[in-house]
Amino acid sequence: MKYEKLRILSYDGDVKEEYSKRFNSYTTIKTNIRIHPFFREQRILDETFELFYLPLPSMLRKEEEIRYNSEKLKNLEANLPGVAKFNIIASNITDEIQSSNETEGIESSKMEISETILMREKKTRTNKRFLGIVNMYMSLMNEETYLSIKEPKDFRDIYNSLFEDEQSITEWPDGKLFRDLPVSLKRKKDDSIAHIGDANEQEIINSLEKLIFFMNSKDYPFLEKCIISHYYLEYIHPFYDGNGRLGRFIISSYLARKLDLFTGVSISNSINKNREKYYDALLEVSNPRNQGEVTHLIEDLLEIILEGQNNSLNQLKEATAKMNVLDDYLKSVKDIKGNEKNVLYGYLQDYVFASYQNLEDSTIANFLGFSRYKMNQLLDKLTDLGYLIKVKQKPAIHKLSDSVLEKINL
Repeated sequence: MKYEKLRILSYDGDVKEEYSKRFNSYTTIKTNIRIHPFFREQRILDETFELFYLPLPSMLRKEEEIRYNSEKLKNLEANLPGVAKFNIIASNITDEIQSSNETEGIESSKMEISETILMREKKTRTNKRFLGIVNMYMSLMNEETYLSIKEPKDFRDIYNSLFEDEQSITEWPDGKLFRDLPVSLKRKKDDSIAHIGDANEQEIINSLEKLIFFMNSKDYPFLEKCIISHYYLEYIHPFYDGNGRLGRFIISSYLARKLDLFTGVSISNSINKNREKYYDALLEVSNPRNQGEVTHLIEDLLEIILEGQNNSLNQLKEATAKMNVLDDYLKSVKDIKGNEKNVLYGYLQDYVFASYQNLEDSTIANFLGFSRYKMNQLLDKLTDLGYLIKVKQKPAIHKLSDSVLEKINL
């Protein structure tokens, strides 16, 4: 028998008894977070519901599959050499930022995001768009760097890091930390009001303190806590602009830390592909007929996480197959060895996995651990032997020769 939403059941009659069964069940998990329901373009201020859910067998199976997929992703990632790993992760982060922008209707291109990532990697000063967002997502590659949210101000600090000097933010907060005036979200299809956030800064701070207590509690399974926290942050809507991208970055950071990097940097892309399902799931919770139940929200977002993981698994399996081709080619090369082969291997990886443009020689040298002088010596020899060609002087960039490309045939 299908576990139906209370809203659907309510159309056939009174669901008071069913709600009581669900809310007071021995297995029900209650959050101590209360929301005002939303109906007919208004937040109903004289009524509140506590968010609760039932850990259904289907939910537990999805969570088990997510953890299993995460282990597979870790193993596949561990077998990738440095240049390939960087290019694949940079490509995924590019897709993640682009998808998060698209979900909010922010115009951007994968090319400009990719260029910002490469400028950051070279440590070149730049005023390119999305530098803050790129810095924050790229920081997820460092396992020792993770978000710590202990007080409301931490949300503002993350917001500043993401969007400082960002032209896509049309209206900055007018309170000390957050917005101080009401804000409403409208549906694109008919311009009707879909949600109204907390009324003012003090109300926002009070709600964020409840959220922080919940986020840092060890009483809830982490995936369920992650999804509910994401919903409640969007419900509060502490800023005039950028709330969605902020919330999706926080969920990315959390999943990257608790599971693995590829799960973390696939969530926004998966949300963007399931945009209608995602928004419907968030808005459904606020419907008064559902009386605060978040069971279906958790189920829906677990499915979105799983879809992102499966896309990453397919990507890394394909990458592994391509790496096997490169390994076989290197074994067939007899006139170079040692460091020369290592350098050629780096350029083979860059050719196969670069998204939009090749890495500069200095960047590949850093991945391989060679000084500029040593790298130039090795590049000169590989160029003389016909493995590489120099395509740019400043900054120096080498690429594989046509004869090599013919042999690897990728």
